[in-house]
Amino acid sequence: MQAANKVALVTLGCAKNEADSRHMRESIIASGYELVDKPDCADFIIINTCAFIQEATEESLEVILSMAEMVPARARRPQLLVVGCLPARYGASLKGELPEVALFLTPAEEGDIVDGLRSLASANAESAGEEGVRSLASANAESEPDPELYCGPGPEPKPDGGQGPGADPKFGLEQGTEPGSGRENGLGSGSEYGMQGEQKDTAFQPWAYVKISDGCSRRCSYCTIPQIRGPYQSRPFTAIAAEVSWLIAGGVWEIILIGQDTGIWSEPRDRRPIRAVQANRVAGNVPTDQPPQPIAQPTAPTDQPPQPVHSAGPKNLAQLLEALAQTYPAVWFRVLYLQPQGVSDELLAVMAAHDNICDYLDIPLQHADARILREMGRSGSAAEHLALIARARQQIPDVSVRTTLMAGFPGEDAKAVKTLERFVREAHCDYVGVFVFSPEPDTIAGQRTDQLSQRCRQTRAQRLRDLADSISVQRMADKVGQVIEVMVCGVDEDGMFGRSQAQAPDVDGVVYINWPVKNTQSPVSAALLAPFPEATTADTLVGNLPVDITVSSGAEHPAGTERGSRFAPTTRIPIDLGSRLNVRIYASAGYDLFGELMV
Repeated sequence: MQAANKVALVTLGCAKNEADSRHMRESIIASGYELVDKPDCADFIIINTCAFIQEATEESLEVILSMAEMVPARARRPQLLVVGCLPARYGASLKGELPEVALFLTPAEEGDIVDGLRSLASANAESAGEEGVRSLASANAESEPDPELYCGPGPEPKPDGGQGPGADPKFGLEQGTEPGSGRENGLGSGSEYGMQGEQKDTAFQPWAYVKISDGCSRRCSYCTIPQIRGPYQSRPFTAIAAEVSWLIAGGVWEIILIGQDTGIWSEPRDRRPIRAVQANRVAGNVPTDQPPQPIAQPTAPTDQPPQPVHSAGPKNLAQLLEALAQTYPAVWFRVLYLQPQGVSDELLAVMAAHDNICDYLDIPLQHADARILREMGRSGSAAEHLALIARARQQIPDVSVRTTLMAGFPGEDAKAVKTLERFVREAHCDYVGVFVFSPEPDTIAGQRTDQLSQRCRQTRAQRLRDLADSISVQRMADKVGQVIEVMVCGVDEDGMFGRSQAQAPDVDGVVYINWPVKNTQSPVSAALLAPFPEATTADTLVGNLPVDITVSSGAEHPAGTERGSRFAPTTRIPIDLGSRLNVRIYASAGYDLFGELMV
């Protein structure tokens, strides 16, 4: 039996890159390669790069060079494969600048990652020690993986007989979704990623990102996304539903829908291959055959309930969310990257109607001054932004709002700064990400002559960040005393933690979950971790999920009495990644919350 080569995958950048890396990871494992956590133990290192702004490009280059200079733990130095946004933005010029890299793949070519690995492995076998760049054109033709090379077990059997939390076979590949049917547009059904069978990735977390679109047809003057990812293209509903079903069957309890512009999703009509559009893209070679999407005006508020999904399938984001939420009522659904024009009343009504759709809006507003927004190639004003947020809070009173704002755009004068700061004070957003404008040379804004100094941009950004943080921290403190539902996400040195519907992964803080030890003055009087009969504190939990916790509720056990006495009944609570618990918040610190398990 041929030994499987070891592969390390390093992901940089945003959640969209994480989704792409998961697809590559599954494809790599399904083809018989072994994924390793330590790059110095790998035969191949894949670096999924970001190049949205100069800072991200520099980070990608630093990681590539550090991997190239790394002292390997094995006799043979690992070969580097660079994929993602960096090759898409800078094209063929990278081959001369980075001779250390064996293969470059753009996002449109990431489905060929296994072919690339096989090509390099074949070259290594033919000429041990020979180095050089192999073009994708010389990759071996696709072939079925040797079943003897399969590594890694599937998911643990589920109590419901093999399906995950509410998995519905009607959305699976076995129900009318042809394997590979979505690959012709570069937004595949998932079968090319090993999704026909078990979920084999061992790096499990209870949430997953699912791309519903790629690219962007807007022409914001500061943005490089259209150059990197190409024009906007929706992913077919059958492909989205198949991936969601597969992830849920593997134990995922939260699905996060992402894309560059999620609010304008619709069932695609034009199936032209975007792989041909994006392949071998060089900087500045941006297709212009598709005009920017028209800006839709918000519809008038209505008291009518959301209409059921059309029998032919969902036609917009609201209907897509409703279809998924109805099919998987036990699973959370969250949407990120909503442009303001995509927040329709229909979408808000669907969110309000389903408890498992997170009351959470991620809307990158970028600025609040009308002139600056026009020069950015965007629309809106402070008044329009405030009206949008008020409309959302009217329909969903508990909605959490996250936005991103940019400081230091060319021509930003004192009046524009004052308008932006006043907006932040009045909007009371739960979370605000503040970014310093980065003058990218291949953008309209980057070529303007009225650039602000780097020091000025950074000073304005820090002032805006401090203002936004002061409001966000107070909004977190206002949650003290509330009982909220928290999904368990893991453990660290501070104990068990999770997230509520008001918190997206990685950016919004977490909820630390505690439970009192015996002989404390609390409605939940005692805790026992089943694997550790003597344990009485959450510290023992670190690194030991899943566990069972036996808690006593009601009257306190007097000192010296045994557990299970007449003073209180006991309840056994199994806790694992993805478990959802009711937690009473008793403290906050910055963006993090601290709560006590309720029984």
